[in-house]
Amino acid sequence: PFYINLNNPIDPALYQESWVTITPELPGARVDVLGSTLQIRGASKGQTTYTVIISAEVGDIYGQKLGKDAKLTFKVGPAEARLSGPDNNFVTLDPSQKKPLLSVYTINFNKLGVKIYSVTPGDFAAFNTFLRERNWENKKRTPPGKLVVDENLPIEAAADSLTQVDIDLSRAFTKKTDAGLPTGHAIVVIEPPVKDQNERYWQTTFTWVQVTQIGLDAITDPGEIVAWTTALADGKALTGVKLQAGNSSGVQTAVLGETGKEGLARFPIPDGALFLMASQGND
Repeated sequence: PFYINLNNPIDPALYQESWVTITPELPGARVDVLGSTLQIRGASKGQTTYTVIISAEVGDIYGQKLGKDAKLTFKVGPAEARLSGPDNNFVTLDPSQKKPLLSVYTINFNKLGVKIYSVTPGDFAAFNTFLRERNWENKKRTPPGKLVVDENLPIEAAADSLTQVDIDLSRAFTKKTDAGLPTGHAIVVIEPPVKDQNERYWQTTFTWVQVTQIGLDAITDPGEIVAWTTALADGKALTGVKLQAGNSSGVQTAVLGETGKEGLARFPIPDGALFLMASQGND
């Protein structure tokens, strides 16, 4: 934020938006009165000088006015280089996409290191173990699965601008559904080109990505699971979907059951079960 400090507390009841003008335009500009301080927030652009004019009409709690316009300048330097990935380590892509794309966002990077590992649901427990041990031990570790992509992805973007980068995952999703859409699972590792090892460690993102047409929900009590499968594309119930459970070793149990005409199935929770998997054909 930009901060402007005055001698006396400003009267918030009298304050008007027209009393503060900003050039060049500051997108999403918001001015808050905080006692004797004006706080200005907005989507400021890097390497830009902003001119702020405070009107002579600004008044304090004692009935006094500023008396004459005040002109101030704020110089914004270059933005710190940053990489931002998905908020969650587990992502399901849009089922209508014919090409699987994972989006990340960058500022002031001209390339990103991309590694993609092809995995199966049986690797999911090992992935969680990998994340836990990496965060606890602060050591470089290798995710489970088969490495299918290891490259530097060039980025064309204006300086100091938040840029969406779409990572093409097609090489990791070679299986197709009956409708010809990609399906499967992959672990995607995005690494920024940062020299500082500690900074690179914490900005690197690890995401399990699944591409599926099946929506899977489950409600459990201490002994049973009620599972419900629907089509992600339109929400219709899916019948004949096979359900299995996985444990800490990632081993899949025998088929627990198939969903009925309303997409529902009920069965006892297997010993040691940690996650539930639904499958239909190649999906």
